[in-house]
Amino acid sequence: MKIIYLFLFFLFLCSSFALQAAKIQFFNGDVFFAELVSEDERFLIVKFKSRNFKIPKKEIEFSDIANNSASDTSYTLSVFSLRDGSKIKGALAEEKKTEFVFKTEIGFLVVLKSEILPPYPTKVTSPEMDSKYLLYEKDENRTLFGGSLFLLPTYQPLAYQHPYLIGGSIFTEPAYLKLNHNWQGGVRIENYQSKGKLSILSGSVYILNNGKLFNWDILSYYTSFGLGISQVSYTSKDNQSYSGQNTIISFDFGWQKTIFLDSFLRIGIKNTCFLEPTQVYCGSGLEMQTGVFF
Repeated sequence: MKIIYLFLFFLFLCSSFALQAAKIQFFNGDVFFAELVSEDERFLIVKFKSRNFKIPKKEIEFSDIANNSASDTSYTLSVFSLRDGSKIKGALAEEKKTEFVFKTEIGFLVVLKSEILPPYPTKVTSPEMDSKYLLYEKDENRTLFGGSLFLLPTYQPLAYQHPYLIGGSIFTEPAYLKLNHNWQGGVRIENYQSKGKLSILSGSVYILNNGKLFNWDILSYYTSFGLGISQVSYTSKDNQSYSGQNTIISFDFGWQKTIFLDSFLRIGIKNTCFLEPTQVYCGSGLEMQTGVFF
């Protein structure tokens, strides 16, 4: 039990992880630097000036999730015409006696006033995030409920009598255990069965990490580490019954995708070990998870 308490304390410490910065540019030229709360195929949820906003990706011209700029700042990009026919897209940062200083996507640019066609640029008030994107607490804090099926070929010495374990689980990832947009805590109950009259019922807590390879939605992945207690029941060939409790640890990884608006699918590799005082029994195999958000 001390190990489980240490693991829960680790979950608590993870809640202090900093949110990732995000740069968002709308089609009207408004640019915002905010903190990324979460992301899926259709929406970005960001924190700007202590309030959360849910923004459809189709309404965003450009976003940079890996941006390291300070959050809670904003400006508006405008297009200015020069006398030579070229154009500048940027925001007026400073006006000097004979020059304008523009903040552009590639850095600061100094231009002589005599080179710019009227109307001349003027400083504009920093834009505010549109209130239509404001995310209320009931919409943001969603809990996930799900279930899974798995098939785990086992390793020696367990494989000698029980070459595989089949089973399923039910689990929940509560909103209050959401540490940030990448890290989520959860609780699950699992049942393992084998043809050799072996039955295992376990309960565990886990921490799950979400990410994307190359920032592509189609390459969304998850990894999780779990720790818990299992109740083992076994009937031998001579019909002798045995039971006991073991520690269970797990490490899972795989692909995931949001489907049908408020549901999800995960397909991955499940690795589980049961720890006895004198022996360790392990299995690895395929698992499919699905569930819904509330």
